[in-house]
Amino acid sequence: MARLLTIQRTTVPFGERDHYFQRLAESKAHYASADCTFWVFEETSLPGAFVEFTESNDADKLMKALPDRKIHVDGAEWSVFPSGFVTSYDEDEFGLMFVRQGDNGKETRVTRYSPQGARSREQSFRELTDDQLRALFAQSQPSFTSPEAGYAR
Repeated sequence: MARLLTIQRTTVPFGERDHYFQRLAESKAHYASADCTFWVFEETSLPGAFVEFTESNDADKLMKALPDRKIHVDGAEWSVFPSGFVTSYDEDEFGLMFVRQGDNGKETRVTRYSPQGARSREQSFRELTDDQLRALFAQSQPSFTSPEAGYAR
């Protein structure tokens, strides 16, 4: 059975650990309610450096459980969410996926951006305005050009 996994690295300053652990508890409950598994490891050699994993044996369940937003571009509604793809640029570059259900099936587009504020993927995503998301959509590429979307057509 195929499984889908997302990975996120996060660095948490010592003074923000309590808030981070509270958010982790909320995330774990959220993903459990969506029939997904969520777990976190802290790097022993670098306190405050965490790696978060979210997993499911059903891609649709995981995609629905991931944080998403809706934007409208040229009259079409697109769901936008972090891709979960980790590049060598780690916390300096995040991927976004834009997905819509059209008359000819599902269409997926992908782009990457450099966060301007938070270095957490989910927090950075929440900080983006709808106008910024539309600008990122304008520079996005079709799914068949991207490892985030499995180079699928």
